[in-house]
Amino acid sequence: MLLKEIHHRVKNNLQVISSLFDLQAARITDDYALKILQEGQGRVRSIALLHHQLYQQEDFTGVKLNKFVNDLYRQVFEVFKKPDKPITFVCDLPDTIIFLDVAIALGLILNELFSNAFKFALYQVEQPTLKVSISQLKDDYILTVSDNGPGMPEGFDYKKSRSLGIHIIRQLSRQIQGKMEYSYKNGSHFNIYFKNTIQ
Repeated sequence: MLLKEIHHRVKNNLQVISSLFDLQAARITDDYALKILQEGQGRVRSIALLHHQLYQQEDFTGVKLNKFVNDLYRQVFEVFKKPDKPITFVCDLPDTIIFLDVAIALGLILNELFSNAFKFALYQVEQPTLKVSISQLKDDYILTVSDNGPGMPEGFDYKKSRSLGIHIIRQLSRQIQGKMEYSYKNGSHFNIYFKNTIQ
């Protein structure tokens, strides 16, 4: 009961922070500053969602990957949706339990990848599709996020990119004992390698 209450309070506190972002955003007139604020708000919401799911279950060691990813997608979709542009979302994930520390990192990574897909890829094609899948290679899990958009700019090198979003993804991937890879074939494919272990 104490752990449930802790997760509930953490979730509520993060929602307060998100609301403060909303109040601040209403006073910002600079488009670039507003964009930065909204990106930060999205990251806070992804962590709040994780604590909300932990509060609703009996096992506090981790969350079900399938439900967490679906809920996170819907959360990001609500921010970027366009009524006249439906998105096909395919979530091919099992109910694998992901440990808390790993789930926090994956949640932030997925928040970046989903947000970038909406901003730069999905609304650039006629029938936008976003897919998330997972595979396993020995001790490594490989989470793949794909879209059928036009891909990254010519000459893009994810290892040298100065984009904050890409930098966050690379750093968090290393935090969960993994790495990020990017490729393009009929769309963008981001592979996130990670180990589902308790640190």
